[in-house]
Order: sequence, then C-alpha cells, then structure tokens
Amino acid sequence: MCALIPAAGRGARFGATRNKVLTELGGRPILGWTLEAFARCHVIEAIILVGQFEELPLLHAIAAEFGGGKVTAVVSGGEDRQESVRNGLAACDGFDFVAIHDAARCGITPEVISRTVNLAQEKNASSVAALPITDTLASENPDAPGAVSGYIPRDHLRAIQTPQVFPVPLIRAAHDVALAEKLTVSDDTQLIRRLGEPVYFALGSPRNFKVTHAEDATLMAIALRESE
Repeated sequence: MCALIPAAGRGARFGATRNKVLTELGGRPILGWTLEAFARCHVIEAIILVGQFEELPLLHAIAAEFGGGKVTAVVSGGEDRQESVRNGLAACDGFDFVAIHDAARCGITPEVISRTVNLAQEKNASSVAALPITDTLASENPDAPGAVSGYIPRDHLRAIQTPQVFPVPLIRAAHDVALAEKLTVSDDTQLIRRLGEPVYFALGSPRNFKVTHAEDATLMAIALRESE
C-alpha cells in the first residue's frame, strides 16, 4: 500500500506568498504533520510526494525529516491537482492500492488512514474517509438570491474528506478517461463513480479538515495541540 500526497498547490485562498503547506504550524510545516501521520501508519509502506518543480529540494528536506524513511519518490506536479495526481500515480508501480490524501489535511491520524485502507482492501474497491452531515441544509432560491428555497434531508449525506483509497489500475484508468474527455473534477472519487464503480464510506474525523484559509490554521493548531 502506498500513499500519494499532492502538495503542489499555490495557496491563493490562504493568503500566503508561497505554497501554504510549507507554512509553519506548531513548530513544523503543515506538510510535516501530514507526512508524520502517514509515516506512523503501519499499513502504509511507501509515500509518494508531489510538488511544484521549484520546491522539490525543499520537499525532499521535509520528507527526510518527517517521512519516517517511507518517502520513496518526490515528483513534479502539474497545472492543477488532477494533473499532479496523475503524475504521482505514475510512480505507484508495484502496489495494488493507493491512498490519495490532501497535504493540507494535516489533522489526519494513523487510525483514520488505517480504517479507510482496511475498508478498501476488504471490499476490493474504493473507499473514502467521510463524516455524516450534522448541520441543517437548505437550498437557495435561484429566482430570489439569498432567500431559502427548501431544505435538504441529510440522513444519507456525507462530507467527503481524504484519504481516498483506490485500486491502482482502477484510479489510473479513471484518470486516463478524464484526460481523454478533458474532464476536470474536484475529487478523485467522482472519476470512479463516473465509471460506475462503487466507493465506500469509512468514518473520518472532525479534525481532518482542510487548511484552506488563514483562520483554518489557527483552528488546526488548537486541534493538534489538544491531541498531544
């Protein structure tokens, strides 16, 4: 089992002048927390890190410090996340499954990783960490922007997280189809569902949120400190 961690983002919404996952949080880069969680997870044998070409030397250094010796490749990313994942998948030879995880979800734990991986292997299919929706959901009236149109039952809804675990041949095929069709999606599980293949929910974690804006980093620092 290998992990694939795309870390080639620009962090525009974060307000940083460089890649947000290089920002220090609690005494180490955001990426360092993510790598350590995967390094500590016994089901992960290898980690493939994907980054911007100009940042590869720095990513190598972070991998050496926090990757627990499991980072086997640091490869150059693409113009967007989807291309970066596709580049990383090329380095997954020799593995049956791959766990794809957002570098900015640095609150991930070895327990959530193991739970998601074990489900995929048990089902011999794809799995995704996710949480039941707890908020009341409402739709907006398209004819009256800002006004409530109706309410959405939440019983069968889930908030998707990562890691997302896939059989390697299947996720490669899904990305090949997307490339041929010039299709861009925000989430790898969408590519799997477009092929008609199942994706199973594993229980995620409230602290496994994505650091997107500067205020998210403050909340994540609190979560990481409380877990120590």
